[in-house]
Amino acid sequence: MKKRLALAAATLLMSGCAVSGNSQSSDILDFLGSESSNTSHISEVSDNESSSAEEQTALPSDVTVIKWGVDGFSHEKESLDKLNERLAADGLRIEFVELDKDFDTDMTFSKLVEDYENENGSLDILTYGGDWVHKIGAVNIFIESGYFRELSAEDKAAFTDIPDICWDAAKVNGKHYTVPALSFGFDKDLGLCFHFNTKYISADKLENFGCTFAELEDILSGVSAEERLTYLEFQLDFLDFTDYAPASEMGGLYLSDKTMTAMNPYETEEVIEYARTLNSLYLKGYMNYEIDFSDWSNGEQSVKDFAVSVCGGRFYEETLDRRLGKDHQVLALSKPYYMENRLIDSTGIPVGSAHPDEAMELLKRLHRDKELSGLLSESERDAIGLPRDNEPVDVGDIKLSPFAGFQLKYTDIDEFKEVSGLCKSSFDKLCKAEDFDKTLAEINAELKDAGIDDYVERVNQRLEESNAASNQ
Repeated sequence: MKKRLALAAATLLMSGCAVSGNSQSSDILDFLGSESSNTSHISEVSDNESSSAEEQTALPSDVTVIKWGVDGFSHEKESLDKLNERLAADGLRIEFVELDKDFDTDMTFSKLVEDYENENGSLDILTYGGDWVHKIGAVNIFIESGYFRELSAEDKAAFTDIPDICWDAAKVNGKHYTVPALSFGFDKDLGLCFHFNTKYISADKLENFGCTFAELEDILSGVSAEERLTYLEFQLDFLDFTDYAPASEMGGLYLSDKTMTAMNPYETEEVIEYARTLNSLYLKGYMNYEIDFSDWSNGEQSVKDFAVSVCGGRFYEETLDRRLGKDHQVLALSKPYYMENRLIDSTGIPVGSAHPDEAMELLKRLHRDKELSGLLSESERDAIGLPRDNEPVDVGDIKLSPFAGFQLKYTDIDEFKEVSGLCKSSFDKLCKAEDFDKTLAEINAELKDAGIDDYVERVNQRLEESNAASNQ
């Protein structure tokens, strides 16, 4: 499920533990599009600069304050105090700066940083906040602006807790500027998961199951109807199946791993056959509940009992207990997840940092010294991209997407908003069509009129630019 909405927590932080970055909405694109904007707003920060006048006078003159910008998060004064007590012996102190967009949907994280630094000087470390609503690709725009210094080979080698696949997925134009986050999305069971309720489907029918939708019709054909039973619970959005295949979906278009180009999804064999399968399952009544194939979260009803449930990731046992009862027996089979980008929640050193060397060494130490990083609460480690439980990260069967490192930017998507919207909304229409081929032709005619050919050309241009930059 591609729910890329990051809700910023409006947390009240105690004085002396964090600085709140106030921001006012202004012309975002002026900042993002300007070649000089990446450094012109940065000013020097003195070693003793702190969140309040009281703290400034209390700190010894030989203490280096590392100002660490982070998206809104649950902050615990006691845990940070413990960490700073340990760091005091080395003459260091961390000061978290909370950057909260306060539910301003026009704001980008980079604009929050700009507003803060214009008033307070540069940060020393920055953990990038999420891509917010309608801001897909904003993290790439920010990194490409030149805000972060490039990581050296020596820097990267020091982070031994980060799997190679994360580094591979965190490149921007073939280079590394941030340390990939380890705080979300890793689980050996992550993938396209088919949950089979053995009350209705015996395990022997699944011996040769290849985790494809085309196989479900035959498996479900022998299930007897019961009250409140949904044959197939489907929890995937438009083209979400590309999360679990080498192909990709960006801005409503299909990116083919066979051609390495963007394509109209409704002229692409793989998408057409996928939709045709869902259409057949729907018309035969296997999804006997309200569903939106373009956005499953809008309008779906709570399914009480199912024969098969399909979603991204494995259900927790507590969830199954609540829905099916304690005596349930569910068999889960899955396909691997394909990782594309590892930039959101990643951490870098600003080029304008007053203490870049100390900041990088501190970041390395928090990754290397689990006892030290363990002094922070779980939510704090999560917010700055460290492992939640301080245990080695298991990437399981996750694979690297051939499109890793490429991200279509919201500025391009917005220019073709009508087309991208039609690409998404048309999928529900096609999957529910009484006449599949006639509806498919109508959809393609509508997309042609809306300018999909120009949109495909634009995305392929961006792909070429990205590949050229990566090969420099």
